[in-house]
Amino acid sequence: MKHAKFFLLIIVLLGAILRFTNLNWDSYLAFHPDERNISWAVTRIRFFSQMNPQFFAYGGLPIYLYRALGEIIVSTTRDTNWLFDWGHIAVIGRYVSAILSSISILLMYVVAQRFFTPPVGLLAAYFLAFSPWAIREAHFATTETLLVFFLLLLLLLAHKFFLKPSVKLTLAQGIVLGLAIGAKTTSVLFALIPLVALSSQFTKRKRQHIIFYSLLLLAITAGVAFLFSPYTILDWQHFKESMDYESGVALGRFPVPYTLQFLHTIPYLYQLQTMVWQSGPIAIIGLIGLVLMTFSAFKRKNRTLVIFLIFPLVYFLWQGNWFAKFARYNVPLLPFLTIAATWILMEIHKKFRLSGLACLASVASITFLWGLANWTIYLRPQTRIAASQWMTNNIPSNSVIYTEHWNDGLPVFPPGDAVVSYQRDLLNVYDTDTEDKKKTITKQLAKGDFIILSTRRIWGTMPKLTDRYPFTSELYKKLFNGESDYKEVATFTSYPSLFGITIKDDAAEESIQVFDHPTVRIFQKNAPCMGDSLPAQQTIPHKKCVVKS
Repeated sequence: MKHAKFFLLIIVLLGAILRFTNLNWDSYLAFHPDERNISWAVTRIRFFSQMNPQFFAYGGLPIYLYRALGEIIVSTTRDTNWLFDWGHIAVIGRYVSAILSSISILLMYVVAQRFFTPPVGLLAAYFLAFSPWAIREAHFATTETLLVFFLLLLLLLAHKFFLKPSVKLTLAQGIVLGLAIGAKTTSVLFALIPLVALSSQFTKRKRQHIIFYSLLLLAITAGVAFLFSPYTILDWQHFKESMDYESGVALGRFPVPYTLQFLHTIPYLYQLQTMVWQSGPIAIIGLIGLVLMTFSAFKRKNRTLVIFLIFPLVYFLWQGNWFAKFARYNVPLLPFLTIAATWILMEIHKKFRLSGLACLASVASITFLWGLANWTIYLRPQTRIAASQWMTNNIPSNSVIYTEHWNDGLPVFPPGDAVVSYQRDLLNVYDTDTEDKKKTITKQLAKGDFIILSTRRIWGTMPKLTDRYPFTSELYKKLFNGESDYKEVATFTSYPSLFGITIKDDAAEESIQVFDHPTVRIFQKNAPCMGDSLPAQQTIPHKKCVVKS
């Protein structure tokens, strides 16, 4: 490991390049719904006369942080869009994500080499730098990269505390834990890490020392969390209502359209499948590594390993049984899987030498290529924008265009683009299949000109729900089979791809695709078909029929 620092520097720089590439990938149009919600909350803040974000799905920390950064930018540029335009605010948050995600690569190295060995640390940093999920989350102004950063920092501090307890380290752990809870309330589970490190001192320290450290940790955590998310307490009623709703959605008590995709999915197995889409073979190898580490920790009574293992084991058992299984719920697990996978690969290498090295090199190559393939998404035009430009060039103004309920309407117009006027209306496909719904949609389709499906959120799920939506599922099946009056005239895709190899992620959990590279499909009524005139390519219309002006 003579040149470890040089290799680490290269890894961090390459990882940063991947994370900072085209952070304004949606041209300030704010396609991510969580980014829109956070940005909306930011626009409500006025330092210090109005501090209640009135939004509690996330904590106050990111909201106050983005507002403060927006104030600084506006003071320099005089452009108030950075305070009041959702798209501009989202870009601020994405820069924060990219910065923290890049620093996390370095933190990953330090954490892994302290808990294990320097080679494990360097390889773990490499895997994190090129992991598809880490590159992707760095391009969103959500809290996932914040949570990963705080988790890694907390692991590092807990390890130091385990080796040499001190008031200073207790304070540091309390500050980091408080910031994490200030970013997202569910981060309270992160407390398992410092608490296990603290409990390990029972055999070494007097009971009063343990009580002192515990109370100090609790006090600092509560104080910091309150400082950066005060309205969690001050507006308790609305916070509680928000948490009841969010937990109800996660547990399936409140059925909402965007969780229909999770009907009939198998707990734990579905999350593992999603984690494979997020991180490739690292997910499977890492899970095996966590299991082996657990046996080793209990067999050898390795307290250091227990500090590392306590959070991922409890968190996976907890969230793995939720009804809603969004990819973002897996993110706090993925750094642990990455380190566990690295550890087991190094163990295989030590035991089997050449064959172990070949296995390690294969996983490293797959991770590198898969990460680059996902990165190419941000090198191409966003599919909604490309489809919108095609629409303005090919669809006459005042045409009747239908878009789907709970989906983004198209066309969209980035700042500076000319606006074309269309007669837009919604197809309320998520409404219960009643006779009134059938009549309404039938009338709409009779007078319409185009149907725009801006993501697969609905058409990827609805045709499967024949028991719940018999009419609507049949409607979509006929549309895709060419049996309706509407024919597909253009398709826009932007799958992860590299060296001519395309990874079609239509089977992945929908949030992996629908925010930054959704498949957009455009259908025209009574379009005369002439066969496929273009091969399907990223962000290039797949013309199946001729568009009539």
